[in-house]
Amino acid sequence: HILSPNMRRSLPFAMSSADQFISPRRRPPGRQTQTWLFCAFLAMQGQQVGSFYIHANPRSNVCLSAKATREDSAERHPKQRRKGQRRAMRKKPGITSKQSRSLLREIETLSGEGLNSRVDELINGSQILPRHHLLPRDASSVIRFLGRNQAYELMLKFCKRYCRDVASIGASGKDIVHCYTAAIAQLARPPASHLEMSKQPPAREENTYRSGEFLLGMLNEMVREYSHDEVLVDPNSYTLSAVLLGVDDITESLELLRVFEEEYDGAVTTQVFNVALATCSRNENGWQRALTLLQRMKKLGPTPNEDSYALAIQACAHQGQVRVACSLLDEIRQAKNCHITERLYIPLLKALALKGDIGVVESILDSMREDSVAVTTQHMNLYLSTISNGRNSTLALEVLEELVEKQADDPLVSPDIYSFNTVLAALSKDGKYEDAVSLLQRMTDRVFECQVRDKRGGFSYTEMRPDTVSYNSVIQCSPPRAALALVQEMKMTRGLGVNSITFVNAIKRCRDAFKKGDPYAYDCFLVLMQLAREDAPMNSYVVGSMIWMAESANDYKLAISLLRQMSVPNTVCYNGVIKSLSKQGFHREALYFYYEMQKAAVPSNRQTYQFLVYSIQKTKNREVLSSSKKKFNLLEGVASQMAETEKDCLTSGPLWTALLKYSAAIAPRPEQRYHSAREIFDSLVGTADEETTIEMLRICSQTGKWAEAIELLHCSDVYSAGLVSMECLNIAIITCSKAGHWDEALKLLHLYGGKDRAVSVYSLNSIVKAAGPQAPDVSVKLLNDMENLYGVKPNRQSYAHCIVACNQAEHREMKYFSSEVEEAGSLRGLECELS
Repeated sequence: HILSPNMRRSLPFAMSSADQFISPRRRPPGRQTQTWLFCAFLAMQGQQVGSFYIHANPRSNVCLSAKATREDSAERHPKQRRKGQRRAMRKKPGITSKQSRSLLREIETLSGEGLNSRVDELINGSQILPRHHLLPRDASSVIRFLGRNQAYELMLKFCKRYCRDVASIGASGKDIVHCYTAAIAQLARPPASHLEMSKQPPAREENTYRSGEFLLGMLNEMVREYSHDEVLVDPNSYTLSAVLLGVDDITESLELLRVFEEEYDGAVTTQVFNVALATCSRNENGWQRALTLLQRMKKLGPTPNEDSYALAIQACAHQGQVRVACSLLDEIRQAKNCHITERLYIPLLKALALKGDIGVVESILDSMREDSVAVTTQHMNLYLSTISNGRNSTLALEVLEELVEKQADDPLVSPDIYSFNTVLAALSKDGKYEDAVSLLQRMTDRVFECQVRDKRGGFSYTEMRPDTVSYNSVIQCSPPRAALALVQEMKMTRGLGVNSITFVNAIKRCRDAFKKGDPYAYDCFLVLMQLAREDAPMNSYVVGSMIWMAESANDYKLAISLLRQMSVPNTVCYNGVIKSLSKQGFHREALYFYYEMQKAAVPSNRQTYQFLVYSIQKTKNREVLSSSKKKFNLLEGVASQMAETEKDCLTSGPLWTALLKYSAAIAPRPEQRYHSAREIFDSLVGTADEETTIEMLRICSQTGKWAEAIELLHCSDVYSAGLVSMECLNIAIITCSKAGHWDEALKLLHLYGGKDRAVSVYSLNSIVKAAGPQAPDVSVKLLNDMENLYGVKPNRQSYAHCIVACNQAEHREMKYFSSEVEEAGSLRGLECELS
């Protein structure tokens, strides 16, 4: 390990030889190449090199060993000998790394029943155990592979069996920890978004294990069942982080963090706290918990790092606390153990980009330049996204042109393809088709050359050519024939490919143009439909857009044909077919497809029931059209077949509204109208929505149930965040006024009305009319206060009701009082108020 004088004298010559060997390749001298050339040179000189280790890369701690080539080389160093012994102990008998890797590749090529049977062979083998097939590293890979394929139950069985076999031979506890960590991490994965799920095969098994209680139970099982006197199985920071990843509730996450600190204090590192900070950004008002957790880390440890501050800033920015996020940046500027970097600004800029707040983003970029923080392409792309969401496409185009011009002086802000696509999307949102086509054509003609960072960290000029996203953005604002031409150009361009979004955007443009009367829109749609069948995957997005185009064209036969071509139709496709049939008045066919949805377990939504009610109300069948009883029976049949999860008013509100209407209409006697409707209203699951409450209030108004109307109004404030619906308030006021209880109507007006929540002039007129015979002064006062207090301008009817009230008061004065002085005084007072 200490070079002899001869070796030290040979060292400069060896290094110069290495430099001469590397220079023709035009690459900087690498430490690994120099090491091996130096060892080869010493071996050629016949020197006794021995064994030593040299760190080739300090970041990854990769060690390279060199050995002497002479037969009479010295004995291995004791440190290396002990390391070889430990490696031999970890190696399982009867299996090599090559065999283990081969079995892993075999498992990764399987799926479905083949995967189940192959893993079952490993689990249930009596003579050959899983540890005789797989090394711990490859066993963890198998666990992750099963988790990615949603085979959670099989994954848990394999993990427990493998760990039991490994523990039986007294192996290291680290192998057990790695397997359990991999299993917990797979169970803690959040559910994929709708778009991600569309790209993956349907889940084989729903993840019902993603809960803090179950994941904590797995952690306790690992520690308690496999720890004994000789082997201690303790979780590491990755295990604890995996458990916290499966918890979405911030209160539960902080409680688990407290438990971890009590039981596994040494494993609770900054990484574990960062996972809890990430949970804060997913909860409402979680930014306050994030700040509390960050302050706790500063006082008691572990020390927060750059990721900690970035997650806290993300929690504040995502929940609209921009000022608090900026104050955290100021705090980082003053901190000694953390330096402000360009990465800390990214979550703040992302949150502002969604709001489209251009001025705040510009001030943040200026502060970055003042702090000598590098403004990169990612920051400028977020600035362009902010401009796009702020609907200022002209400014976005100007910023892009400025970036292209200044890239020679500042290559860090050189625009990339995402920059160009963001500007194209901004132009498309504003409907500037000519500007979008002009920019796309300049990209196609290879006008732009932008600097792109290469693998070595340098910059090189690259032609900025449009990709599929670029074309899709332009298609989104193109007329039908231009959209069709762009789709055909994409098919003919090498390196480009059409996807589902391409055809969805093009067909949507055809539908919008068809509604406006474009005669070529439907012909372009037919051509696009043929191209989609040739090149694009016929998924629910593409077929759904085709069905809704057929619905707009009143071609219900094509809509049904497209639905029948789908293997797994969804709610959107069924709704398009049901609406196309309802527009034609085919209520029986619409009901047939609804019952087919229920049989196929396809969930219905509010639009589904809205179209069904419309098909029954506007049916071509004269018997059903003229009979409220038959309409009620059809709707009642739909309600009887409805799934339990769809019986709430948020989903099936239009159906319950129609049932209330027709149940009151078919009542044999007027006094039974309210009771039959109220029976249905009380049977609703959950809270009633606004439309259902309005219909019930109308029935109360028709039947004179003013007290019940007031009760419904007072209970309806829970449906819309403590504010009653203004239409419900108007109906309740009119109901009380019609019943002669103008004082109750006036109370409702004072309680829920106001200048910022103006009621209708008709409800105020009803109070004026009702109060006139008994209290004309109230009618006159309400007329004078309409515009000032309630923000409603009185109409001709308002004055008419008030004049009638004064005339009625005059007749009463003349009838009951004979004194001319009192009579004249009263009339003069009323005339004065009326004026």
